[in-house]
Amino acid sequence: MPSRQLLKSLSKKAKNKFSLKQKLIFDDEKLDNNVLNEVKDALATGSNRKAIEAIFTNLASSEISEKRSIYHFYSQDYLERLEKLSSDSKGQSKVSIPRWMLIATSDLINKKYKDLEFDSVEDVINYLTEVYHSKINYLWNPE
Repeated sequence: MPSRQLLKSLSKKAKNKFSLKQKLIFDDEKLDNNVLNEVKDALATGSNRKAIEAIFTNLASSEISEKRSIYHFYSQDYLERLEKLSSDSKGQSKVSIPRWMLIATSDLINKKYKDLEFDSVEDVINYLTEVYHSKINYLWNPE
């Protein structure tokens, strides 16, 4: 019985930690605006911030539905790397993404950037935008 209570307590602490939002600071001018504009059109928004939030939301949900649990993702180093790059960024744009969404997209990033070798927050956003763009294109042209 005490072990069950301990697990519930740890799970609750993890949920609270993962629900916190992490601020990503970036430079809009370094984003791939051609692809981002197509995604914004598909999402019916003119806002980069709303499009980026939707990209993280949709890709994170898709990844979790495949893995079934947030605990299956490579994450802590990824979160720390994003936090450091955000704090070093000279960009004026920012978006706040729940940590669980960042964690859920970590495997996608790790496929592209082994050992988290991305150089900027813009690299992460651009890559996830490309992945999401390809998913949107597949909806209209599944060949």
